Amino acid sequence: MPTLHSHKKVFALLAIFLFGSCFISACSSKRIGANLPGKREPLHSAFLVNVNTADAIELQKLPHVGPALAKKIIEHRARYGPFRKPEHLLIIDGLSEKGFRNFSQFISTG
Repeated sequence: MPTLHSHKKVFALLAIFLFGSCFISACSSKRIGANLPGKREPLHSAFLVNVNTADAIELQKLPHVGPALAKKIIEHRARYGPFRKPEHLLIIDGLSEKGFRNFSQFISTG
């Protein structure tokens, strides 16, 4: 027969579990710190930048793309024409494969 003491243990374990799961889910949220000064808004999968038509400001919305890289993308596009595939951005000096992987899901070419 359960005692009052065993109910307290079950309640305490349940409380610890619920607190821990809430804490873990809050820590893994991508929105933490999103409104801090100097931080960009998080990108969503529905957000796409067309690298063949975007201006410098739009290109800088991509992760790890600053003014210098945006300028290089625009200059390359003006000199050689539109990019046929997103991977063609890897030709640009200053863009590494790791950098490309950071924003490849947010770009389109057409």
